[in-house]
Amino acid sequence: MTTLKGSIPRLTAEDECEMELFVGSTHTNTVYSTLSRHTLRPTPYAVQDLEGQIQEHKAATPRATRVLDLDTLIIDTLTQFTHCCPLSIQILLDSLQILTAGRSPIQKQEKDRQLTIRTAHILRKNLREFDSKDLIALGAKGVDYLITFVQTHLISRGSRWMKKQPYEAWIAVKDRLTMHLYSIIRELLRIQIRFDTLYFTNMLQAIADSLTDITQDQGVVFYGLHFLHFKPNLNMEPNSSPLDGVILKILRSRWDRNRLCTRVWAKSHSQRMIMHSAGKSFNPVESAQLTQLAAEVMSHCAQSSYHDLEERARFLQTGSTWLRDLAIDNMSN
Repeated sequence: MTTLKGSIPRLTAEDECEMELFVGSTHTNTVYSTLSRHTLRPTPYAVQDLEGQIQEHKAATPRATRVLDLDTLIIDTLTQFTHCCPLSIQILLDSLQILTAGRSPIQKQEKDRQLTIRTAHILRKNLREFDSKDLIALGAKGVDYLITFVQTHLISRGSRWMKKQPYEAWIAVKDRLTMHLYSIIRELLRIQIRFDTLYFTNMLQAIADSLTDITQDQGVVFYGLHFLHFKPNLNMEPNSSPLDGVILKILRSRWDRNRLCTRVWAKSHSQRMIMHSAGKSFNPVESAQLTQLAAEVMSHCAQSSYHDLEERARFLQTGSTWLRDLAIDNMSN
């Protein structure tokens, strides 16, 4: 034993780091393997049978109940640590579909919604570690599954399929879920190798509906404007896009309902000017309506007595910047 001990070299800091990464990778693979074997298959060593497992969870068999309890713990565990595992995303999304018994967002129950939030949280943390080669490893099918998940879960009152009753059931979780989905969109914009990954009309429409939803928390809207700022050419479609004029729609709807805050007011201006610099010019109708809106905001701030003088000053400052930039644009055309 003494001889053996003397023959083992000491671990360097680099070796310890590699061992930690190896152990972390092994742990992650084991967790996802457990999720796959118990959720996607009727028995751990059978072939995958998604439709059969969905039907079993719809029937709420005793086994389905045990699997749901186990997988809830597994998904909770996966939210606790950061990992990069492209091939596991398909397992995670397939598992969510089974655990929620194939129910669409409009049909989901409370436990389904909580599982959906945790799944979105895991996807966001996973994608944060991605680069372009990981997106390639995910494959076209995996990317399509991911895009479909984001598109179908951007819940907003403006969505054409959303009725009032199921929408109300989502209110308690909507802001948290939407923030995760916006983060996923932002990470996809960062790492995508094809710039058409998010350019499908239905996807753009879902983003536009979400951003213009007046019930959306102002912090969520601000973050949404931030990821548009991150990739302004998302709005640079050669033809008309559902995102055309979305900033004007956000500002007008929030101002008319007394829900416009200084952060969204200022971020909207900076984002629109970046898009303008990138080639997305103001059209005459948009320019006129933005000028009218800025004049309304400044007139209201000048005539009203504000308890918060700093907020009033920020509204006026951004309003004057809007008017200046719009005037410069009109004179140059």
